[in-house]
Amino acid sequence: MTDDDGPSVLGTQGKNCPTSCRPLRAKQARFPQRPYNRKQRFLFAEDEKHTPLVDAALEDLEDPTLKAEVIRHRLFVGKMRRTARHMAHLRRKFLAYQEEAWATYEHLANANAAFRITHMINTDIGGGFGSGAHLSYVTRRDGMDVMEDPWMEELTRRENFCEWCRREDHDTGFCHFLRKCQFCNRSGHVEDKCNVPHTNCHHGLTCKVPIDHVNLEKTRCPTHARRPLRRSNYFA
Repeated sequence: MTDDDGPSVLGTQGKNCPTSCRPLRAKQARFPQRPYNRKQRFLFAEDEKHTPLVDAALEDLEDPTLKAEVIRHRLFVGKMRRTARHMAHLRRKFLAYQEEAWATYEHLANANAAFRITHMINTDIGGGFGSGAHLSYVTRRDGMDVMEDPWMEELTRRENFCEWCRREDHDTGFCHFLRKCQFCNRSGHVEDKCNVPHTNCHHGLTCKVPIDHVNLEKTRCPTHARRPLRRSNYFA
């Protein structure tokens, strides 16, 4: 038990005996009470106009356990606020990194990178020529199998479960509760499942949505230019 955990009680059975520490909690009433509503919870808030009155009442009640519980409540509310601000700052950084990573996809698409790289692998690297000469046959075979499998499109899992939502079907960095959809700028879903994928498309520019998106034709795209290749054809 640290000093940051709120009021606590130290106990021991005597000299040279181990000392135990337990949080000092409010002494319970004789009968169970109903949970507090929002107005009742507001009574224990810190830095409000009524806070001095509550503090004075706690002094006159002369119940150290009750006072300790109010102190503990205010302590953890303060920690919650500070942690929330820190999390907000980290999420802004996270979203900035996500946008930069997504921007590289657009630049790679404009450079026709997938076709050029795949063509080089099929003609030279996969056969052990050029820079692929130092790669073992097993490495080249396994890599070619992955590229030729039309259903192989998920990143290798590096975590047993998401540290944010605790689900086991994705890593933390790809949690849709943390990420922002790059098609509609909203959270709660991935880009492949976006219902309004043309939100960020603009007239006169290339459509930002892959041609095999499930909701490609669900809403009207303001652009006229579309990418010529389906994603499945990139590795054909």
